Amino acid sequence: MGPITPPRSAERQARPELANIPLYPELRACPAPSAPRVLDIFTGVARHHLIDHGRVAQTFEPTFTPLQHQVLNLLGVPADTYTNAPTKP
Repeated sequence: MGPITPPRSAERQARPELANIPLYPELRACPAPSAPRVLDIFTGVARHHLIDHGRVAQTFEPTFTPLQHQVLNLLGVPADTYTNAPTKP
């Protein structure tokens, strides 16, 4: 019986492009990105609703940087997951 591959190592083997994501300062590649490092690039991404008399008057959708789009794509998460969602004030 061979060695058991931990899930994190298996994902890195399946997605070698994850090791080339520039998540460090000065856009240096991050060979083994941790979840906090990946999530950190999404700090400040927000969807805002302008409420007028209890109703949504306008929605301000988030905009993503090319790096954020790249990470979402590699994770298999469509960017429109964060836009055009139903609104509930």
